[in-house]
Amino acid sequence: QRESPTNPGSTPGTPGPIRFHIGRHNQQFSPGLVPVRGSASKSRFSTEKDCSLNSPVWRSKGHLKGQGDYDMTLDKIVTEYLRKQHALCRNPVTTCPPMSLFKPHRCPEPRGRRMAPLNATSRIYNRMLGPKVGGIGGASVDRKFIYSRFRPCQSYRNSDDGGMLCCSFSRDEQYLMYGTFWGDIKLVSLQSGEETASYNFHQVPIEDFQQAKDHDVLLVSYADNGSGVWTYGDVVENKYSFEDSHIEFSKLIQDRIIGTKEETANIYDVSTGQRILKLFEANKANNYRENRATFNPTDELVLNDGVLWDIRSGKSIHKFDKFNDNISGVFHPMGLEIIINSEVWDIRSYHLLHTVPALNQCQIRFNNRGDIIYAIYVMDEEMDDFKGRSPYSSTFRTFDSTDYSSIATMDVRSKSISDLCTDRSDCYLAVVENLNTELGTEEFVCKLYEVGKLRDEE
Repeated sequence: QRESPTNPGSTPGTPGPIRFHIGRHNQQFSPGLVPVRGSASKSRFSTEKDCSLNSPVWRSKGHLKGQGDYDMTLDKIVTEYLRKQHALCRNPVTTCPPMSLFKPHRCPEPRGRRMAPLNATSRIYNRMLGPKVGGIGGASVDRKFIYSRFRPCQSYRNSDDGGMLCCSFSRDEQYLMYGTFWGDIKLVSLQSGEETASYNFHQVPIEDFQQAKDHDVLLVSYADNGSGVWTYGDVVENKYSFEDSHIEFSKLIQDRIIGTKEETANIYDVSTGQRILKLFEANKANNYRENRATFNPTDELVLNDGVLWDIRSGKSIHKFDKFNDNISGVFHPMGLEIIINSEVWDIRSYHLLHTVPALNQCQIRFNNRGDIIYAIYVMDEEMDDFKGRSPYSSTFRTFDSTDYSSIATMDVRSKSISDLCTDRSDCYLAVVENLNTELGTEEFVCKLYEVGKLRDEE
């Protein structure tokens, strides 16, 4: 409300002093009206109350906070934040488990009588009386228990002071094979740890190799964008050479070889080495940097550069959307899904089923049963410095391939991981690690881990 009375001596129209009233309008009484009885006492009470608010005794009892005094602490903020998360749980429990600020809180779901118990001893006991896996969901709980424990048991180093890039178990699982920087593939006894054989295949580093299931044939991929088919034993012989940067066998029957050269996939016959089919369409190329063509589990389909191909007709079926620049994708061992980087696609409908952010920029390997995924981070050549390195470059992670849930993350405390492989029984895991020595140099070591066992210090 604005009042602009004029002073007696001022000129008409000239505004006088301005007064502002904030809040309620003051009650004005005309000279003929008498104020209500009790207003004087009420006014006196308000004056005494205002004076008492500034009393030190009143402040000491906590009834009034001065300017800048707030009854709010970090502990109360965090507690209220976690309490609201707990209130959103479908089945909140009275005694909350430890909560984390980095992961959303969720109370454990109630488990019925037929559900497999979380305790491993109880599940094993239930197998004697009930289902084979100890109850509903017992297989999933067993996988989480087994593949979250890895114990290092042996380390292998190259005797020629050369590095190594890839590894694999021999067919009889008596030897560990690894490829070196000097173009050699060496065999090390798993029992004695001694080097038993060494074969020279090329003069450049060997990036990958694959052994045939029933005969002594190796598919070797070189670092200079070349590859070849070799027989080894008493004599090492090169049967065929290809210009493809990566080659691998077909999955069901190893009678064909598929090679990758940039965006093109070539299929060869194993017995003759002749090219059977070429898969490439310029208008559908995704141009992945780490493109690797691969067969599906039935050898009827091929995934190349993010495009699905039919082998019988030699025509492309579907091009999947591109969400990254490096990883071209692999088939799930069940045969109904395709994993391209962190996206999981349905082969039947070509719809996106899941998105797994933890698989981003990871090279994945399946165990022999196909129910576990091993993931290692792919180091980008443009970000090879320390600042651009991912925190997961020194770890390998395990996932349940049935629902893509994360099981464990194992930090090997190295600079990076080049490759890993499992034996046929899924009891051992071999990992090629790049270590930094005290002298500032790099050293490559192939470590053998026992699956399902804790470390000695744990």
